[in-house]
Amino acid sequence: MSITKSQSIWTLPEGIDDLLPAEADKLEVCRFHAIAHMKNWGYKLVYPPILEYLDSLLQGMDPELNLNTMKMVDQSTGRTVGIPADITPQIARIESFMTNQQISRLCYVGPVLKANSSRYPGSRNPIQLGAELFGYEGPAGDVQIINLLYDLLKVLRIDDPVIELSDMGLFRRLCRDALVDELAENDILDALLRRDLTDLQHRLTSWKVAPSFCSKFEALLELNGSLDVLLEAEKIFRGSPCLLEGILRLKYVAESLLITNPMMDIKIDLSELRGYKYHSSTSFIVHIEGLGRPLCWGGRYDYMSPRDRTIRPGTGFSADLKSLSRISKLNVGRSREKIALAPSVHSDELHKLVNQLRKDGYVVIHQLPGENFEHPVQGIIVQMESGCWALKEMK
Repeated sequence: MSITKSQSIWTLPEGIDDLLPAEADKLEVCRFHAIAHMKNWGYKLVYPPILEYLDSLLQGMDPELNLNTMKMVDQSTGRTVGIPADITPQIARIESFMTNQQISRLCYVGPVLKANSSRYPGSRNPIQLGAELFGYEGPAGDVQIINLLYDLLKVLRIDDPVIELSDMGLFRRLCRDALVDELAENDILDALLRRDLTDLQHRLTSWKVAPSFCSKFEALLELNGSLDVLLEAEKIFRGSPCLLEGILRLKYVAESLLITNPMMDIKIDLSELRGYKYHSSTSFIVHIEGLGRPLCWGGRYDYMSPRDRTIRPGTGFSADLKSLSRISKLNVGRSREKIALAPSVHSDELHKLVNQLRKDGYVVIHQLPGENFEHPVQGIIVQMESGCWALKEMK
């Protein structure tokens, strides 16, 4: 079907969407409950800006983020600025300039923009929601963040989430032990990301990786499934203390999560390496059956504080609030909404009654002259014979 010039003018860019009233109401309810939940856990709310200088926005981040950041020139300074494709770097910057604390907890919600729709299917203008825990290196921090997220999904009435755990540090340490250089590391990583065993074997051979390490690289593709996978991983990596340390850390995280939430569905996938250039060790993804893509994601990372150039540990999670609201079973409350119509008349008494009804929970709409209000209403404000204004309830 041909598209006329008029139609093309009003068509939104690919991957960009509006939220109409019903969906916007649902999203706002989810946002309110999500922020309240995270604040109840001690995570303080911050709102980063929609525009930052590019060099600070991408400092120490995954190179993929650079490809996905919309860039432009700041007309006032001539410097290149970017619209964030991920709020996490902004939260790290904000935290580094706050009062120096050993541990800090922040949460956030805000719009982001993804420059490339082909690389990242789905909405290009999500509303990112998340929480970050800074200043703590131990696995208990990862446990807290995942528990926070899991309980948040309960608050939003999102059923049957599957928590998939991984550790980005395993592949990194394996490359170091096998004396694999950066070029070979990226080549082997590409095969692992595509989960192509034949191609992985070919690349390991072409880079002359020692056979004893080849079997460990190949094992990453097989080590996915239930928590029993970690027992098998312990056997495979027993001779490599650094690798075994990562496995035991994952085991601690999984077992700790099950103590708090015995019904939590936890899976392991040691070949899940998306975000490898960014995450330092433990990472996780939340899946929902039938969604077709991760609902939430997160994990551990290190960043350099711009204030004092020290390396600071962080862990956190992110999600698209739009996706959360679309599958949430929270009641928006419209079924209990009481609507009353009021005439467009200049009257102090009418104005007082309208204000009181709104305080009592009514939605009061001033009906314009000639307006035909088609939606059902629970009451109409009428003027009595005495001249007083009163609410006439509709049956």
